[in-house]
Amino acid sequence: MDLHKWLFLPYGLGCLLVREPNQLSTSFSEQAHYWSHDSRVDFMYLGPEGAPSWKSLGLWLALRHLGREGYERLLMGNLEVARYLAGRVRETDGLELFADPVLPVCWFRATPPHGDDIDDYNAALQSELIRRGEVHLTVCHPNGEAYLRVAVNNHTTRPEHADVLIDAVLEARATLDQTGGPRSWS
Repeated sequence: MDLHKWLFLPYGLGCLLVREPNQLSTSFSEQAHYWSHDSRVDFMYLGPEGAPSWKSLGLWLALRHLGREGYERLLMGNLEVARYLAGRVRETDGLELFADPVLPVCWFRATPPHGDDIDDYNAALQSELIRRGEVHLTVCHPNGEAYLRVAVNNHTTRPEHADVLIDAVLEARATLDQTGGPRSWS
């Protein structure tokens, strides 16, 4: 589980869930001559660090502070921003939504005006957005075709940030269209 994404916690708090706990001890039980061994469960053997860690204290504190309802409120806020962005994509000419968000992730693509390959066009659009430095989108291929991917992973993200993103996409698209699209980049 990537707790840093969905629970807004430090990166090192990820965890691995397995059906058979002995799989963890088999994976992480490299022995050193200075480690003692007994029959008790020792968390040292259930992870790659080789030592017990207090990282889980951060998770415990966050859960105690926010609780289930607090996390639900934060995650639903992120989902609402993704849904707002999907609505903006739907109403913007030249943008095409992959699917309505069920998680706080929105996939969309721009349709090229010059008859360019749609995958090349969206890869070039992503490069132009990165070059400008205002927003960062990744490219993914959920059905074998290129889409721009926006993951809303920050609980401070608001609908106005989605507006900024759409404006940035349209400006980058205008630049691509003026320069002849991705064909001129080769």
